[in-house]
Amino acid sequence: MPEQQGTEINESKAFSANHEADLEQIVNTRISDIAWTKSVLFKMAEKKERYSKINDAAIILVTAVLTVSLIIERLSLPTYTLLAVFASILSLIDITSDWERDYYQSLIAAESYNSLLKKFEEYHAFTLKDENIDIEEKKRRLRDLTDQHRQLNETTPETDDNIYQELIEKDIDIAGDETYNDLQNATG
Repeated sequence: MPEQQGTEINESKAFSANHEADLEQIVNTRISDIAWTKSVLFKMAEKKERYSKINDAAIILVTAVLTVSLIIERLSLPTYTLLAVFASILSLIDITSDWERDYYQSLIAAESYNSLLKKFEEYHAFTLKDENIDIEEKKRRLRDLTDQHRQLNETTPETDDNIYQELIEKDIDIAGDETYNDLQNATG
């Protein structure tokens, strides 16, 4: 009978080790996914901010030229009209595109993903590697993190596939993404 108990303990450890390897694979995949999403959202925020600043600068420039030209009366009436129409079009683009709002939404989402990424990395480094924590508790904690990830996904603005492609083409190393690093090493 004691031999059977020893065998059961060894089988239980092997079963637990397999589950922990599965959990580690799940966590690595989630870390990779979150790292990529975070990077894309930061890049989206950067682009939206750039678009907003360029458009604002164009509006300021056109209205300044229009104002100065009206004061010194050097341009023809059609030119004044053209500048006024151009300023109006730029203002309409600014209002309808709402790049500044998009910038803040992307930035807030990116910061939230960054925070979640740190939680998953801490889980991977401390909880998953801790032999004193049983497999059921590890699963429960992973479910909690997964629920947070799911909730964040529901409130996050759509990401731009073009930015994913841009990051891949520029061979940007995404911090926290071991999957990407493994793929690059295998294909490179």
